[in-house]
Amino acid sequence: MARIMSDIPALLLEKAALFDENDCWVWDGTKNDMGYGIIRIERKTRYVHILSHLAFIGTIPAGYQVDHRCHDPRTCVGGRACPHRPCFNYRHLKAVTPQENAARSVPRFRTHCPQGHPYDEANTAISKSGGRVCRKCRSAKAVARKKAQRAARGPIPPKTHCVNGHLFDEQNTFVDTNGHRHCRVCKRDHMRKVNGYKGPVENCPQGHPYDEANTYVVPATGHRQCRACKRERMAKARTSQKGD
Repeated sequence: MARIMSDIPALLLEKAALFDENDCWVWDGTKNDMGYGIIRIERKTRYVHILSHLAFIGTIPAGYQVDHRCHDPRTCVGGRACPHRPCFNYRHLKAVTPQENAARSVPRFRTHCPQGHPYDEANTAISKSGGRVCRKCRSAKAVARKKAQRAARGPIPPKTHCVNGHLFDEQNTFVDTNGHRHCRVCKRDHMRKVNGYKGPVENCPQGHPYDEANTYVVPATGHRQCRACKRERMAKARTSQKGD
Protein backbone atom coordinates (compact mmCIF):
# COMPACT_ATOMS: atom_id res chain seq x y z
CA MET A 1 0.00 0.00 0.00
CA ALA A 2 1.21 3.50 -0.81
CA ARG A 3 2.75 5.43 2.04
CA ILE A 4 3.72 8.68 0.31
CA MET A 5 2.02 10.93 -2.25
CA SER A 6 4.48 10.08 -5.04
CA ASP A 7 3.26 6.45 -5.02
CA ILE A 8 -0.39 7.42 -5.65
CA PRO A 9 -0.43 7.65 -9.48
CA ALA A 10 1.15 4.21 -9.94
CA LEU A 11 -1.16 2.65 -7.36
CA LEU A 12 -4.30 4.09 -8.95
CA LEU A 13 -3.25 3.07 -12.47
CA GLU A 14 -2.58 -0.43 -11.22
CA LYS A 15 -6.10 -0.62 -9.78
CA ALA A 16 -7.57 0.95 -12.96
CA ALA A 17 -6.03 -1.76 -15.20
CA LEU A 18 -9.01 -3.94 -14.36
CA PHE A 19 -11.46 -1.53 -16.03
CA ASP A 20 -12.02 0.09 -19.42
CA GLU A 21 -10.86 3.64 -19.94
CA ASN A 22 -14.31 5.26 -19.77
CA ASP A 23 -15.90 2.97 -17.20
CA CYS A 24 -16.12 3.72 -13.50
CA TRP A 25 -12.93 2.66 -11.76
CA VAL A 26 -14.44 1.18 -8.61
CA TRP A 27 -12.14 1.18 -5.62
CA ASP A 28 -11.91 -2.34 -4.22
CA GLY A 29 -10.12 -1.33 -1.05
CA THR A 30 -11.40 0.19 2.19
CA LYS A 31 -14.51 2.39 2.08
CA ASN A 32 -15.92 4.68 4.76
CA ASP A 33 -19.48 4.64 6.09
CA MET A 34 -20.63 6.92 3.26
CA GLY A 35 -19.37 4.58 0.53
CA TYR A 36 -16.32 6.60 -0.55
CA GLY A 37 -12.99 4.87 -1.16
CA ILE A 38 -10.36 5.81 1.40
CA ILE A 39 -6.65 5.09 1.82
CA ARG A 40 -4.15 5.66 4.61
CA ILE A 41 -1.25 7.75 3.37
CA GLU A 42 1.35 9.78 5.22
CA ARG A 43 -0.44 8.94 8.47
CA LYS A 44 -3.68 10.50 7.24
CA THR A 45 -6.89 8.99 5.85
CA ARG A 46 -7.57 10.44 2.39
CA TYR A 47 -10.39 10.07 -0.14
CA VAL A 48 -9.27 8.08 -3.20
CA HIS A 49 -11.26 10.17 -5.71
CA ILE A 50 -9.68 13.37 -4.36
CA LEU A 51 -6.21 11.85 -4.67
CA SER A 52 -7.04 10.82 -8.23
CA HIS A 53 -8.03 14.39 -9.07
CA LEU A 54 -4.81 15.73 -7.54
CA ALA A 55 -2.69 13.13 -9.35
CA PHE A 56 -4.18 13.29 -12.87
CA ILE A 57 -6.04 16.62 -13.13
CA GLY A 58 -4.41 19.04 -10.74
CA THR A 59 -5.04 21.03 -7.59
CA ILE A 60 -8.54 21.68 -6.29
CA PRO A 61 -9.48 25.37 -5.89
CA ALA A 62 -10.06 26.52 -2.34
CA GLY A 63 -13.66 25.94 -1.23
CA TYR A 64 -14.42 23.54 -4.11
CA GLN A 65 -15.49 19.90 -3.90
CA VAL A 66 -14.76 16.97 -6.21
CA ASP A 67 -17.99 15.83 -7.87
CA HIS A 68 -18.58 12.46 -9.53
CA ARG A 69 -19.93 13.35 -12.98
CA CYS A 70 -20.79 9.70 -13.59
CA HIS A 71 -23.52 10.02 -10.98
CA ASP A 72 -26.96 10.69 -12.50
CA PRO A 73 -29.36 11.88 -9.77
CA ARG A 74 -32.38 10.99 -11.91
CA THR A 75 -31.56 7.29 -12.08
CA CYS A 76 -29.15 6.62 -9.19
CA VAL A 77 -30.46 5.84 -5.70
CA GLY A 78 -27.75 8.06 -4.21
CA GLY A 79 -26.67 8.07 -0.59
CA ARG A 80 -24.50 5.31 0.84
CA ALA A 81 -25.76 2.86 -1.79
CA CYS A 82 -24.59 5.05 -4.67
CA PRO A 83 -22.34 2.89 -6.91
CA HIS A 84 -20.47 5.96 -8.17
CA ARG A 85 -19.00 7.09 -4.87
CA PRO A 86 -16.10 4.55 -4.97
CA CYS A 87 -15.23 5.61 -8.54
CA PHE A 88 -11.78 7.17 -8.93
CA ASN A 89 -11.67 7.54 -12.73
CA TYR A 90 -10.32 11.05 -13.18
CA ARG A 91 -12.37 11.42 -16.38
CA HIS A 92 -15.49 11.25 -14.21
CA LEU A 93 -14.30 13.81 -11.68
CA LYS A 94 -14.67 17.57 -11.63
CA ALA A 95 -14.01 20.26 -9.04
CA VAL A 96 -17.24 22.22 -8.48
CA THR A 97 -18.68 24.60 -5.91
CA PRO A 98 -20.58 23.12 -2.94
CA GLN A 99 -23.81 24.59 -4.33
CA GLU A 100 -23.35 22.86 -7.70
CA ASN A 101 -22.43 19.61 -6.00
CA ALA A 102 -25.56 19.76 -3.82
CA ALA A 103 -27.74 20.63 -6.81
CA ARG A 104 -26.81 17.32 -8.46
CA SER A 105 -27.62 15.22 -5.42
CA VAL A 106 -30.65 12.98 -5.15
CA PRO A 107 -32.31 15.00 -2.32
CA ARG A 108 -32.64 17.91 -4.76
CA PHE A 109 -35.28 15.87 -6.63
CA ARG A 110 -37.22 14.88 -3.53
CA THR A 111 -40.45 16.74 -2.81
CA HIS A 112 -40.58 15.86 0.91
CA CYS A 113 -38.08 15.47 3.74
CA PRO A 114 -37.61 12.04 5.41
CA GLN A 115 -40.28 13.00 7.98
CA GLY A 116 -42.83 13.78 5.25
CA HIS A 117 -42.77 17.59 5.37
CA PRO A 118 -43.00 19.22 1.91
CA TYR A 119 -40.00 21.00 0.43
CA ASP A 120 -42.07 24.05 -0.47
CA GLU A 121 -41.01 27.70 -0.39
CA ALA A 122 -42.19 28.32 3.18
CA ASN A 123 -40.68 25.16 4.68
CA THR A 124 -37.33 25.05 2.86
CA ALA A 125 -34.09 26.67 4.00
CA ILE A 126 -30.72 26.51 2.27
CA SER A 127 -27.65 25.49 4.26
CA LYS A 128 -24.19 26.99 3.84
CA SER A 129 -23.20 24.05 1.64
CA GLY A 130 -26.16 24.66 -0.67
CA GLY A 131 -28.31 21.76 0.53
CA ARG A 132 -31.98 21.97 1.43
CA VAL A 133 -33.09 21.94 5.07
CA CYS A 134 -36.60 21.26 6.35
CA ARG A 135 -37.58 24.15 8.64
CA LYS A 136 -40.08 22.05 10.65
CA CYS A 137 -37.51 19.32 11.32
CA ARG A 138 -34.89 21.91 12.25
CA SER A 139 -37.31 23.56 14.70
CA ALA A 140 -38.28 20.20 16.20
CA LYS A 141 -34.61 19.31 16.71
CA ALA A 142 -33.96 22.69 18.36
CA VAL A 143 -36.89 22.19 20.75
CA ALA A 144 -35.76 18.66 21.61
CA ARG A 145 -32.21 19.88 22.17
CA LYS A 146 -33.37 22.64 24.54
CA LYS A 147 -35.56 20.20 26.47
CA ALA A 148 -32.61 17.84 26.88
CA GLN A 149 -30.42 20.71 28.05
CA ARG A 150 -33.03 21.83 30.60
CA ALA A 151 -33.44 18.25 31.85
CA ALA A 152 -29.68 17.88 32.26
CA ARG A 153 -29.38 21.27 33.96
CA GLY A 154 -32.26 20.70 36.37
CA PRO A 155 -34.72 23.29 37.72
CA ILE A 156 -33.40 26.83 37.95
CA PRO A 157 -33.87 28.39 41.39
CA PRO A 158 -35.90 31.60 41.44
CA LYS A 159 -33.93 34.84 41.27
CA THR A 160 -33.43 36.63 44.57
CA HIS A 161 -32.69 40.03 42.98
CA CYS A 162 -33.92 41.97 39.96
CA VAL A 163 -31.66 42.87 37.05
CA ASN A 164 -30.62 46.07 38.85
CA GLY A 165 -29.71 44.25 42.06
CA HIS A 166 -32.77 45.11 44.18
CA LEU A 167 -33.88 42.37 46.56
CA PHE A 168 -37.07 40.48 45.69
CA ASP A 169 -38.46 40.60 49.23
CA GLU A 170 -42.10 40.83 50.27
CA GLN A 171 -42.12 44.64 50.42
CA ASN A 172 -40.33 45.21 47.09
CA THR A 173 -42.08 42.55 44.99
CA PHE A 174 -45.17 43.05 42.88
CA VAL A 175 -46.79 40.03 41.16
CA ASP A 176 -48.90 40.75 38.07
CA THR A 177 -51.91 38.79 36.81
CA ASN A 178 -49.62 36.46 34.80
CA GLY A 179 -47.67 35.49 37.90
CA HIS A 180 -44.55 37.46 36.91
CA ARG A 181 -42.61 39.29 39.59
CA HIS A 182 -41.69 42.96 39.25
CA CYS A 183 -39.40 45.17 41.29
CA ARG A 184 -41.21 48.09 42.93
CA VAL A 185 -38.03 50.15 43.15
CA CYS A 186 -37.34 49.76 39.41
CA LYS A 187 -40.93 50.59 38.59
CA ARG A 188 -40.83 53.69 40.76
CA ASP A 189 -37.54 54.82 39.15
CA HIS A 190 -39.03 54.28 35.71
CA MET A 191 -42.11 56.34 36.50
CA ARG A 192 -39.91 59.10 37.89
CA LYS A 193 -37.96 59.22 34.64
CA VAL A 194 -41.15 59.32 32.57
CA ASN A 195 -42.96 61.93 34.64
CA GLY A 196 -39.95 63.96 35.70
CA TYR A 197 -38.96 63.47 39.33
CA LYS A 198 -38.63 66.72 41.29
CA GLY A 199 -37.53 65.19 44.58
CA PRO A 200 -39.51 63.91 47.57
CA VAL A 201 -42.83 65.57 48.38
CA GLU A 202 -42.33 67.56 51.60
CA ASN A 203 -45.94 68.67 52.11
CA CYS A 204 -49.36 67.12 51.68
CA PRO A 205 -51.81 68.60 49.11
CA GLN A 206 -53.17 70.89 51.87
CA GLY A 207 -49.72 72.25 52.70
CA HIS A 208 -49.07 70.37 55.96
CA PRO A 209 -45.43 69.26 56.34
CA TYR A 210 -44.53 65.60 56.09
CA ASP A 211 -42.41 65.68 59.25
CA GLU A 212 -41.98 62.95 61.81
CA ALA A 213 -44.83 64.14 64.03
CA ASN A 214 -47.34 64.71 61.21
CA THR A 215 -46.64 61.64 59.05
CA TYR A 216 -48.32 58.26 59.37
CA VAL A 217 -47.05 55.36 57.18
CA VAL A 218 -49.62 52.71 56.26
CA PRO A 219 -47.98 49.32 57.09
CA ALA A 220 -49.69 47.41 54.26
CA THR A 221 -48.72 49.74 51.42
CA GLY A 222 -45.93 51.96 52.77
CA HIS A 223 -47.82 55.12 51.72
CA ARG A 224 -47.63 58.30 53.79
CA GLN A 225 -50.66 60.01 55.23
CA CYS A 226 -50.99 63.45 56.76
CA ARG A 227 -52.13 63.33 60.39
CA ALA A 228 -53.41 66.93 60.29
CA CYS A 229 -55.62 66.22 57.29
CA LYS A 230 -56.93 63.10 58.95
CA ARG A 231 -57.78 65.04 62.11
CA GLU A 232 -59.63 67.65 60.05
CA ARG A 233 -61.63 64.97 58.26
CA MET A 234 -62.54 63.34 61.56
CA ALA A 235 -63.59 66.72 63.04
CA LYS A 236 -65.82 67.48 60.03
CA ALA A 237 -67.34 64.03 60.32
CA ARG A 238 -68.22 64.56 64.03
CA THR A 239 -69.64 68.03 63.32
CA SER A 240 -71.80 66.61 60.56
CA GLN A 241 -73.12 63.87 62.85
CA LYS A 242 -74.05 66.41 65.61
CA GLY A 243 -75.87 68.58 63.08
CA ASP A 244 -78.01 65.65 61.94
